[in-house]
Amino acid sequence: MWEFMLGAVAAVSVGALLVVTFLLKRDLRRLAGQLEAVFKNSPYPIVVNRLEDGAFLRVNEAFCRENQITEEEVTRAPLTQQLPPHLWAGFERVRSRLLNSGAIHNQEVRTLLPNGMQRDQIVSSTLIDWNGVRCSLTMTVDISERRAAERERAEVQARYQRLYQGLIDGFAAVDLNGRFTDANWAFQEMVGYNEEELKQKTVLDLTPSKWIEFEQRLVREQASVRGFTDPYEKEYRCKDGTLVQVELRVHLERDEQGHPVGYWCLVRPCKERRLTLHS
Repeated sequence: MWEFMLGAVAAVSVGALLVVTFLLKRDLRRLAGQLEAVFKNSPYPIVVNRLEDGAFLRVNEAFCRENQITEEEVTRAPLTQQLPPHLWAGFERVRSRLLNSGAIHNQEVRTLLPNGMQRDQIVSSTLIDWNGVRCSLTMTVDISERRAAERERAEVQARYQRLYQGLIDGFAAVDLNGRFTDANWAFQEMVGYNEEELKQKTVLDLTPSKWIEFEQRLVREQASVRGFTDPYEKEYRCKDGTLVQVELRVHLERDEQGHPVGYWCLVRPCKERRLTLHS
C-alpha cells in the first residue's frame, strides 16, 4: 500500500513538474518575442556589440534608418569596414567607457560627421550575455536638433544682451506687482541703483507721491487695455535723494499664452531734451 501511494505521489509530482516546465518555457518564448518586438520597432537606435572587439552583432531598424545602412552591411563586413570612421570612433568611446564603468546612463556624446556637421546623442549602455557571448546593449537618442536650437537661442540672447546694454536710453522691466526684474546700465546710472538693489525695490519706491495716481491711471486705462501708454513725463527719486525728470512710455508684457506678466519701458531724462530745445 505504501509503495503504491509513494508511486502515485511521484507520478503526480513529475506531471506537475512537466506542466510547470511547459508553462515556463511558453512564458519565456512569449517574453523573448516581446523583447524582440521592442528591439526591432523601437524608434531609437539600438545595437548589440561583441565586447571583445566591438563587432556589431545586431542593429535595429532605427539604427539603419538613421545611418542609411542595412543590418547586413553592418554585421557581415570585416570589423574595420562595418561603419564609417566617424561612427566607429563614437562607438569606440562608448565601448571604452563601458569597460571601465560597467554601465553608461544618459551620457552625452558628440560625433563629427563627414560633412563637417556635429551629431549630439544621449547614450545608455549595459553589459549583457548574447547567446553565450559577452556583449554590450546600447541605445542612442539623437538630440542634435535640440542642441542646435539651444545654441541658436544662446546666440540670439547674446545679441539681444549687447543691444540691450548698448542702449543710450534707460530700459527697465517690472512684474505685475511693480517690482523691478531687469534694468540696463543706462537706467541704473540714471537712478543711482545697481541691478541687484533695483530688484529689491518697486516702482512706487522710486516714484514721488504726486506722480503715483497719475501713472497708475495711465497704466490701468492704456497699457492694460491696448498694450502701451502714450508718452508721458514723471520723476524718479534717485538713490542720493535727488529727483530726475524723465519721459517714458510703458508697454504691457505677455507670456506665450498671452497672459500679462509685467511691464517694460524705455526711459529718457527730460533734461537732455530740454537743453536741446533751449540751444
